[in-house]
Amino acid sequence: MEALLQQLQESLLTHCRPVQVAFHLYEILSEAGYDDDMINEVTEALADIVA
Repeated sequence: MEALLQQLQESLLTHCRPVQVAFHLYEILSEAGYDDDMINEVTEALADIVA
């Protein structure tokens, strides 16, 4: 999990493509045991924050 968080941090610091950041978030949530419904709730919440 630590390696996934490190990759996410590096992506955010280097302003990588949004798709790459989203993929890192998906990996972290999947590794943490989130199912597809829970991940969808997180993405909707993030979309509300960004919009």
